[in-house]
Amino acid sequence: MAQLISIDDLTQKKPLNPKGFALFELAFRPFFLLGNLFALLAIIPWVLALHGTLALPQFSTWWHAHEMIFGFSLAIILGFLLTAAQTWTGVPSVRGRWLALLVVLWLLPRIGLVFLPDVPLAVWAASDFLCHLGAWCVLARMIIQVKQWRNAPFLALLLLFALLSLASYYAQATEQMVWVTRIHYASVGVIAVVLNLMGGRVIPAFTQNATKYGRKPESPWLLRLSNTGLLLMAVFWLLDAPMALQITAGLTALVLFYRWHGWGWYATRNNPLLWSLHLSFVCLPLACTLLAFAYPASGALHVLTVGAIAGLIVAMTSRVALGHTGRMLKAPRWMPLAYGLMFLAAILRGLAGLIHVWPRAYLPLIDAAMLCWVVSLLIFLLYYTQILLRPRLDGKPG
Repeated sequence: MAQLISIDDLTQKKPLNPKGFALFELAFRPFFLLGNLFALLAIIPWVLALHGTLALPQFSTWWHAHEMIFGFSLAIILGFLLTAAQTWTGVPSVRGRWLALLVVLWLLPRIGLVFLPDVPLAVWAASDFLCHLGAWCVLARMIIQVKQWRNAPFLALLLLFALLSLASYYAQATEQMVWVTRIHYASVGVIAVVLNLMGGRVIPAFTQNATKYGRKPESPWLLRLSNTGLLLMAVFWLLDAPMALQITAGLTALVLFYRWHGWGWYATRNNPLLWSLHLSFVCLPLACTLLAFAYPASGALHVLTVGAIAGLIVAMTSRVALGHTGRMLKAPRWMPLAYGLMFLAAILRGLAGLIHVWPRAYLPLIDAAMLCWVVSLLIFLLYYTQILLRPRLDGKPG
């Protein structure tokens, strides 16, 4: 498990400064770069639309939710899975022109939904679906070839994402706005399952490898119980069953807190690449706790989406990009600020959920959260754009 991210020869007496273009050498490169860039750019018109400054119909509530889930979050998930599966299975992943095709299929709806609003949604839905289907086929080939069935749940989750994206497009096209909200909430619940699966693999492994923390074997029941709880939350969101959601969220929060506590968070305070992972993951049980106590859904959901999902994305992509490009596992100088700002964005956006109590503070809190979000992602891109575009330092493929 500790070899999820394979890193060889991290130290070299004469580090190379390779030139060339390596964006399509492995899936993490284009999806990490473009996904984070899209997240930075897409939040600005949305906040302007909330202020009434940018009154364009394409910047709707549906667009914001759909693009943050299926544009931003799913791009990072695809980049991670299609890269990590190569390490898990030993089977080469997609690269070159076929990887570029997947990226184009992902990118077309991101551009088209904004700049070509008159094109039928079915066109962009088809492009997204083909991207999801292509990624599913690549992952399935790798898992089936070596019969590594323990990773089969990721295939089911990718297929579920593809269907939820289609359902979101259909609900918007047919103006079924109640179902739009339910589908998006449920989709966030499914992403939480992915975070729980991936986080449970890499966070304790990374922590154990980089610190003196001695991890005890985790009971498989903790993963099963927490994943079951998160999946049930997705179902209850879809069915609009608030009481069942509250009870399930409370029980799931307890399991997630207990699970996270056993990963050695207290041994990471001097390592930003580690404490950022722990800080982001703990937002998941925190959001579940807020839901259990009937905190406004918008606020609790954004603690999950900004704190856990976006926070883990910034923390994970910054760590994985270093390892997979043959660099030292040391956070660049200003990256701890990026990690902290994303967590602060989650807190501020969570507080904005109290709009009924403090309506005059809503937009200032949104603006402050957006500023934290933008600066966090900007710091990431300033450091990592060159890293993701150029070949590995050690000259190895990938």
